[in-house]
Amino acid sequence: MGSSKLTLAGVIVTVGLAAGVSCSAEDTQTKDTLPEEVTIGSIEEIEPTVTTSPVDPEFAETELAANVLFELDFPTDLAVRTGDDSLWFTERQGTVIQVRRSVVDFGSRGRNGIFEAEYFQPVSEPVIDLSRRVSQELENGLLGVEFSSNGNEIYLSYTTDDALVVSEFKMVGDVADPNSEREILRVDQPANNHNGGQIQTGRDGFLYIALGDGGDDASTAQDTQTLLGSILRIDPETIGDQAYAIPASNPFVSNSDAGLAEIWLYGVRNPWRFSFDSANGDLWIADVGDNSFEEINLLDNALSRGKGANLGWDAYEGIEKTESDTEAQDWIAPIFTYETGEGNCSVVGGHIYRGEIISRRIDGQVLKPLEGVYVYGDYCGADLRGLAAVDESGWQAQELKLDRDLDQLVAIGTAHEELYLMEANGAVSRLDLVDSQVSVSVLGPNSILPGTNTNAEIEVLPGDSLATTTTR
Repeated sequence: MGSSKLTLAGVIVTVGLAAGVSCSAEDTQTKDTLPEEVTIGSIEEIEPTVTTSPVDPEFAETELAANVLFELDFPTDLAVRTGDDSLWFTERQGTVIQVRRSVVDFGSRGRNGIFEAEYFQPVSEPVIDLSRRVSQELENGLLGVEFSSNGNEIYLSYTTDDALVVSEFKMVGDVADPNSEREILRVDQPANNHNGGQIQTGRDGFLYIALGDGGDDASTAQDTQTLLGSILRIDPETIGDQAYAIPASNPFVSNSDAGLAEIWLYGVRNPWRFSFDSANGDLWIADVGDNSFEEINLLDNALSRGKGANLGWDAYEGIEKTESDTEAQDWIAPIFTYETGEGNCSVVGGHIYRGEIISRRIDGQVLKPLEGVYVYGDYCGADLRGLAAVDESGWQAQELKLDRDLDQLVAIGTAHEELYLMEANGAVSRLDLVDSQVSVSVLGPNSILPGTNTNAEIEVLPGDSLATTTTR
């Protein structure tokens, strides 16, 4: 974000995500079951975009709740881990917090024929504490989290005084070994804003890392000979001592004059955040504007999900030409923009909703009013918003009916297809119906967490004892 933005409004620029729940990776897919590619050859095409019907035009009339589950210290991202129901949150100061989760199914009663009791239990000791390594100046901090495909490693993106770092740490049970850091990527940052934050595994099994343009005075986004102002695509799970491998189907692999091999797309200012639609792999990017427009970009199958795409900054802000002398060749315009101003300062990207909680059973049919709606917000807005194609007229944005005002929305994470809201005051809530019949309890650290009985096929978490069988 620009110097006129509030601190951390777009902090959450994207760097490489995990999460990312963030932006999180799909819960049940791993690289072993995805199209595989190393540094040679070509990847199989991701399946075509799933055709879905227009969403309910009355989706914004659904009464939603954002009941605070627990509070953290400035949460910035959320990820899930293979074979584990827990939620894993980053805190800006440099800590990762595990919140254990258990769901108990009571059979054919209640909402949609199933009544559930859900339990959350924040763990008092952090998974890892990097506060001595992490800078918190301006928009800096620990900004992104993701796990390796087998759950044996955790990836974190954080800022130092002058760089954005993406590192891998070994998991030992439910904690990370702080002495096991393997630096995957380090990108020098000319300023302490627009410096990144999100890392996420795509449906292809590779790690996507979003980098802002480097600050208010930077003009890097149209320069494909720098990693700044881009979303990268790499394979961090390499054999040997390589920091990472570059997928052979990256757009500039065979033409170094056209761009650096790590770049998947470019022309972004401060993307906070990006996400993949779990139904079809479409890539959604919310890019924080300068002083005029916030924008949301959709890169679907028709646009090769962003491969080699130029999103226009700093030649264009939204769909308007800037005063920059930079030209943007063949740039792709956002599908939606809104003006920066009162109640709007920095877009907070979200996710296409594909969950189960926001649903009702009426006359024997299950209705999901938010199915297919892109849920997002703004750091300076107290509301939550939905963007959807309700008919052939195109995209429509509407304010959602939320039961309370949000206090500086920082991030929207996803876990098990449900949406979690993270606010600057530390509040973490999950989006739900106002009259939800799911019983939710938050347990203290000394309480006994009931065992989950809703997923009999849950995988055994690899853990440290299986380190010799790691796929690395």
